[in-house]
Amino acid sequence: MGKINSPLKRVFIGFNSFFAILGCTLIPLVVKRTANSTQDMSNMVMPGLGWIFLFAIVALGVSILGIYAACSEKVLMLTIFAGLMGIGMIIMMIFGIIAAVERNQFKCCRIVSAKDWHDQNPDSCECRSSRGYECTSKPQSCREFVQTEITMGFCFGFAVIALLGLLITCFMIYQVKHNDTLS
Repeated sequence: MGKINSPLKRVFIGFNSFFAILGCTLIPLVVKRTANSTQDMSNMVMPGLGWIFLFAIVALGVSILGIYAACSEKVLMLTIFAGLMGIGMIIMMIFGIIAAVERNQFKCCRIVSAKDWHDQNPDSCECRSSRGYECTSKPQSCREFVQTEITMGFCFGFAVIALLGLLITCFMIYQVKHNDTLS
């Protein structure tokens, strides 16, 4: 008989299988997009292709580790997986906070370019001086703002998923250790 609660183990393996499939799907998509793109992979600006590729590789590797840890019911593998979930959660929170700070710095008035309004820019797009100083910045396109919003949601969403994975893994470690002491 297994040491881990069977329904919990199935849910855990199911979620890890989903993320493994997600990683396997993203890798060829990013490679194909990179082959057709002029974007430089060394330009690691969120949410660039390099970051998506890195996320796909890490998601695949950590998911496979999670599946193996749950199937083998080994405390060491579960502990390594829990540590990776904790590190992933912290990294996602950091990137989410960076995206939130960047979001607050945007002043946008158009979606793509000044051509959105043809020759009739609304007043919100005009660069105004404040307190007698010269205008220091013109409002930008909202595309960067929208990308930052998506990045922020992605990071905070995966931070929550990593936290749930960490909590489930800790509970599984407890179950394995508790069953080992009873034997």
